[in-house]
Formats: sequence, C-alpha cells, structure tokens
Amino acid sequence: MKGIGKYIVIGLLVLGIIGAGLYAWMTRNEISTDDATVEGHVAALSSQVAGYVTDVAFNDNQKVKKDDVLLRVETTNYQFALDQKKAALAAAEAQLEATQQGYVSVAAFLTASVESARANVASAQANWTKAKADLARLQSAPPAAYARQELDADIATEKSTHESLLSAQANLRSAETAPSGIAATQKMIEAQQAAVDKAQADLNQAQKNVNDTNVAAPFDGTVTKRSIEPGFYVTPGQQLVTLVSNDKWIIANFKENQITRMKPGQKVELKLDAYPKHTFHGVIESLQSGTGARFSLFPPENATGNFVKIVQRVPVKIKFTDPPDAQYDIGPGLSVDATVYVE
Repeated sequence: MKGIGKYIVIGLLVLGIIGAGLYAWMTRNEISTDDATVEGHVAALSSQVAGYVTDVAFNDNQKVKKDDVLLRVETTNYQFALDQKKAALAAAEAQLEATQQGYVSVAAFLTASVESARANVASAQANWTKAKADLARLQSAPPAAYARQELDADIATEKSTHESLLSAQANLRSAETAPSGIAATQKMIEAQQAAVDKAQADLNQAQKNVNDTNVAAPFDGTVTKRSIEPGFYVTPGQQLVTLVSNDKWIIANFKENQITRMKPGQKVELKLDAYPKHTFHGVIESLQSGTGARFSLFPPENATGNFVKIVQRVPVKIKFTDPPDAQYDIGPGLSVDATVYVE
C-alpha cells in the first residue's frame, strides 16, 4: 500500500506539472492586470455671472443632452445693462453718421472754395495785367496826347486791380488750408468710429452676460454632485454641478515588463467588479509615453543615493469595442480586470 501511495503522489505531481505547463502554454499570449479603472470626461460646471439662482432643471444622476439648460441665474440686472448698452451704441452710431454727413458737406464746400479762390486769382491777375498794360501805354505816349484826368484814372485802376489781386491771393491761401480742416474732421470720424466699436464691444459683453445666466451642458452625460438650489447666490467660478460624459474608456496600469508585445489595436477582455458576470470587450488605443510615477505630483528622484529598483507601471488606454448597454451603469473609478491578447 505504501508503494501504491508513493506512485499516486508522483502521478499527481506529474499531472500538476503537466496542467501548469498546459495552462502556461494556453495563456502565453494573454497579459492581465487588475490595476485598471474606468475613466471618462468629468466637468465641474459653474456660472460665469453672479446672481441668485431662479431655476434648477435637473436632479442628481439625471441623463442630459448637450446644450440642455441645467440652471438659470436671475437676469433682470443683466437685461437692464444690455438695454443700456444698446442705447449707447445707437447714440454713438447716430453721432458718427451725423459727423460723416457733415464731413461730406464740408469737404465739398471747402473744395469748391479752393476752386473759386483760384478762379478769382486768375481773374484778378488778368485785370491787373491789363491795367498795367493800359497805364504803361498811356505813359509812353507824348503828354499832349492824353489828358491828366485819363492818366490819373489809369493809375487808380492799376492800383485797384493790384489790390484786388493781393486780396484774391490771400483768400486763396486761406482756402488752401482746407486739407487740414478735412483731416481734422477725418480724425474726428475715426475717434467716433472707435467709440462705436467700443459701444459694440460693450453690447456684446452685455449680451454674453445675459446668455451666461443659463448654465448648459457642454456635452451629453450624467449630472451628479448637485450642490445648488433655487434662491442660492452664486459667483463666477463656483462649482455647482459635475457632469460625467457618456464617453468612457479604461486605463490599465501594466508592469513595464508586460508591455513588450503590446501595441494599439490588440483585443482586450474586460471584467468589471461591479458586473462580474458580464464580459466587456475593447481594444488598446494607446500606450502612455512614460510611466505613471514619472507624471505624478512628486516624481521619484533616483539620484539621492537610496535607489531601490521597483517595477514601474505604464498606463494603457483601452476603448470599448462597442458602447456598453444602458443597463450597465458604468462610471469613472470602477475597478476592472483587463486581459490583453497579444500576438
């Protein structure tokens, strides 16, 4: 009997070794870790304006769609400011339009004045030239050929036409300062255009403030951590609710000596602790370029003289092959066992 018992023990050992070998052979292309969790986009929503909350349009853990209004802030003050900015813009635009119309009229008048002044100078110049010629011709004649009164008249005419020419030239110089007046009006128009632009910017900001009294969902998801009620006073940046996106993925932290044969596109079997009887499927999307410890708040410093080699973990991002059924409420932080099938 002792001999038979010996052979039984040996047989069991052999069967155990064979079984272990077969298991190792069958799972040689499977790499597993239980250091994995569900991840997703999580947004802490807040109001961009201050005021009293008038309406909260959601409950905890409620499904919402993108652009659904989640809560509203009292709008009276912001609407009043918006109306003021609209009036200010209208006044600035009216003033600009009046100045532009005045500029057209003034520019036309000043241009016409210059042309008229030039014409007057030319006419005065011609009159003076003729008067000088008449006087010179009379003075070159013998004294007996003309009367003294005629000479005095020509002298007076020459003097008068010369003074008219000087006056016309002075008027022309004055009229030719029109460009500086036009330039000044243009500067005024530019300043008023800037005032219109500022009024428009103020109006845009006032309109944005009115729009921001509605806090909407930036993407599809589930609202949670409601910390607001109607009547509460909120300030910009104050966290009011958390929105978890419907887009979920897995971050599995494999040992650095496990990722040798891993690459994007490889199939992954996923078991969630929350739903142990169901198997989810996914594929590797990417491997992080660096270990998790290297990107932690306090990265390890190995040059301290106290170095102890520790096997590092590399985060691997895994996306679901198909979105999980609605019956499985999968949220960030759930624990996962991930098995990658490598080549």
